[in-house]
Amino acid sequence: EMFRQVGKPLTENESRKNDKEGSIITQGGMPSTEGQIGNIGGITKDEPKESGDVGCIIKRGVIVRHLVLPLGVKNACGVIDYLAETYGENIYISIMNQYTPLFDVPGALRPEQRRRLEPYPELHRKVTKREYDRVIGHCLELGLSSVFVQEDDASGADFIPTWNE
Repeated sequence: EMFRQVGKPLTENESRKNDKEGSIITQGGMPSTEGQIGNIGGITKDEPKESGDVGCIIKRGVIVRHLVLPLGVKNACGVIDYLAETYGENIYISIMNQYTPLFDVPGALRPEQRRRLEPYPELHRKVTKREYDRVIGHCLELGLSSVFVQEDDASGADFIPTWNE
C-alpha cells in the first residue's frame, strides 16, 4: 500500500532533474547519509556523502527496514528475496544489525519478561558479523544496489533509550 501511494524513489537531485526535464531519472543506488549507512551498490560500499550533498535527501519513496535476528539469516534472506521479486530496485532496503539482547541488561526486563525469554537462548546474544555479512552477501548475489548497510556494531545497552526518565 505504501508503494502504491508513493511510487518509485525520488531524491533531491532527481527532483531537480524532473523539474528541468519533465521526467524522473532514477539513479542506480541510494546515497548514504552521515557515514552511518552505506549503499552496497556492487561489491564495495560507497563512501559516505557529505551531509550537505543534496543527493542524500529522499523526497519520495519507500525504505523497508529489516532487523536481522540471531539465527535469522534464512528468514532475512527470504524477506529480501520477496522484496527483490516484488519491488526490484523500486524501493530501498535497510538491513539492520542492531538487535540488542535485553536478557543481560540490568533493569531492562521485568521478571515476567525475563521468564518468557529464558526458553529462547538464541535471543540472548547479538547478531554475529558472519550472520550479518551472509545477509549482505545475499543482497549482492541478487544484484541489489539500493540497500543500506550498517557498517559497525549498532547494538548494545548504550543504544537502548531510558524510557522511565
